[in-house]
Parts: sequence; structure tokens; C-alpha cells
Amino acid sequence: MGVDVELARHLVDAVALAARAFGPAEAERLERLDPDSREREFRRAWVRHEAGLKCLGTGIGAAPAAEAGGGSPWIAELEMGERAAAAVAVTEAPSELRCWEWQATPARGS
Repeated sequence: MGVDVELARHLVDAVALAARAFGPAEAERLERLDPDSREREFRRAWVRHEAGLKCLGTGIGAAPAAEAGGGSPWIAELEMGERAAAAVAVTEAPSELRCWEWQATPARGS
């Protein structure tokens, strides 16, 4: 299982990062978007990528799962709002995926 969560932050060059991490087709797709959409879409692609790598137990520099001879994990994006992105990856598609939302409780003495 692999999980990744990313919060919004200004990227120096999302298109260049996408070209290195995902290849030229994804970089070109992102380049056509307006800056806000580009950062949001990059975040979504990044969490899917990271969750998949974590699931497979490989590092950032590893070849994609299909190239490495492994299968591609099943990946689901989790709804996090406009300023964050999250994804979960597992080796086989689950029969059910449940998500819960809860309110954080303040620490004592706060």
C-alpha cells in the first residue's frame, strides 16, 4: 500500500518537473493549462505517482512499474479540496474503498 498527500505550494517550474517525472506528453498537457490549474493538476499527478512508487517499494528515480516488470498498482485519488491532493495505491483493486472525514480536536492547554 502507498499513500501520498501534498499541500499547495508555489512550484518553480511544474512543467520541467513533470517532464522529468512523467515524460513529455504530461509536461505538454500541463503547459497548456493556466497557472492555477497547472499547479493543481501537477499536484494530482504527483500524488498518484508517489503513492504508486510507495506501493511498489521503489524510489523516485525508479522506472515506472510497467517498465520494471511489475504490474501497475490500483490508484485512487482522495478528495482534499482545492489546496491539497492525496492518493492511495494498492497492488490489487479493493472490493471497497471507504473514506472518513473527522474534525481535529485542539490539543490540551490550547
